[in-house]
Amino acid sequence: MMCRLRDHIERIDNGAAYAADDLAVVLRALLAPAHGNDVLRRLEDSSGIDPSRILVTRQADTTAKFSVGSLPTRPGAEVHGAEWVPWRDWIQRPVVHTECQGASVTYSWAKFLSTYANKWGGAHLDRTVPTHLQLIDGWSFGGLLLSGYLLRSAGLVAWAHTHRALSQGKFRLGTASLSTEVDEKARLGVPGSIATDPRDQLALGELQWLTLTSEELAFHLYVDPSQPVSARMAPSAIPFEMTFKPSDVTREPPVRNEVRQVAPKNVVAAADSSRSLRMSGRITAPPTSNVTE
Repeated sequence: MMCRLRDHIERIDNGAAYAADDLAVVLRALLAPAHGNDVLRRLEDSSGIDPSRILVTRQADTTAKFSVGSLPTRPGAEVHGAEWVPWRDWIQRPVVHTECQGASVTYSWAKFLSTYANKWGGAHLDRTVPTHLQLIDGWSFGGLLLSGYLLRSAGLVAWAHTHRALSQGKFRLGTASLSTEVDEKARLGVPGSIATDPRDQLALGELQWLTLTSEELAFHLYVDPSQPVSARMAPSAIPFEMTFKPSDVTREPPVRNEVRQVAPKNVVAAADSSRSLRMSGRITAPPTSNVTE
């Protein structure tokens, strides 16, 4: 399962955006709390180690028109409001809240992984995909549609913390103890598999949180200050491109890695000539990079 997880992340990073569908199925099994799934929790329980903790950003705002939060982030992000929580709590935190056609839906990480795998991923093939799930892909960050970006983020959590359980755990087979000395930085695999950590994608931008209300679009994005980065915002029926470009850089941001078109009728809020929207965005380097905001 870990080999498949790593393969799917690599395929996404190499341009196969549709690999996000396959990744969702593996993540549902590893992280989602349901019968036959929840593999990471079961592994930690059987290994005798304390549950892992992860650093996550502020939660999605469930009173907004559209909001994204509870995203795994980098060490040092505490200065921007991130907090360490057990991953078993994180999986139940709201990651996306969206409104459409008078109805609202809040996706916890567990609900998002399960719904995506069941409705849009490779686990099932439904006649229709929920409108609220489609709305997520009106937005684009880190070179991916937002759903793919979220799945990759969860994949990094599963990869790191499953290896932690495997390297630190004390396992038993019947009455025999299976104890091995494994370097925490070692990555286990089988012949032909990828046994290295996924690549760092800061150069494509890392969303920290985003909140859209009737009056304001606010967000925080981490970037490599030396690299151009683009993102797509979709606060209405007319999405727009946002680009960060250092003054001394002439090249354009990388092309977005997309797999599906967003249905035009599925919008968070209709645009009209009388509507105005305030922007309140922060684009900064990660705190650990020693670069002034």
